[in-house]
Amino acid sequence: MKQLRYNAIAEMNMTSMVDVISIILIMYMIAAPAMQSGLEIQLPKAHAREVDVESGIVITLTAEGKVFLGELEIQPSMIEDALTRIRQAGRERPVFIRADQNLAYGRVLDVISHVKTAGVYNVGLVTEAG
Repeated sequence: MKQLRYNAIAEMNMTSMVDVISIILIMYMIAAPAMQSGLEIQLPKAHAREVDVESGIVITLTAEGKVFLGELEIQPSMIEDALTRIRQAGRERPVFIRADQNLAYGRVLDVISHVKTAGVYNVGLVTEAG
């Protein structure tokens, strides 16, 4: 009698892996806008074009008057030193200021003056589309 030989199929089933990667991608696409900054502030509304703040350095001012450079809370007087070090390292980028709409105007100007003293002149104010 003739014996039948079965050849093993050396292909990997990719369907499950593609499904998992698709779900992870969709979850990231949904969560990414919420991860812009973990600091909750009410931005003022303005009619302006949208800017990619991820390309720059973000300084956030909360309604309580706290100042954050990225996610790190700092004193306003430390802004100059931090930005100067960033510029000296050759990583000069624009600075975007996110300030709560209920914050006193003088506090925002104080932060802007520290940024300008550090030698950064490409400064933008982040608003909410309205």
